[in-house]
Amino acid sequence: MMINVKMLNRQIEVYSTAVLQKEIEEKRKEMFVLAEKLGLQSPEVLIVSKELDKLIAQYQTNSIAEK
Repeated sequence: MMINVKMLNRQIEVYSTAVLQKEIEEKRKEMFVLAEKLGLQSPEVLIVSKELDKLIAQYQTNSIAEK
């Protein structure tokens, strides 16, 4: 049985992108809740914002790789 590596890699990328989309949405919600409670300038909100930025950058990298 021969495995099509290119096809498998594509499936992994799509799965990763879908997982990242969900993680981005969850992190965004977390940031909004914290911002409402603590204010936009709180250290906790800024930390979550940076985490969100990293997820978005990874999503964009994956999206470019898919093309």
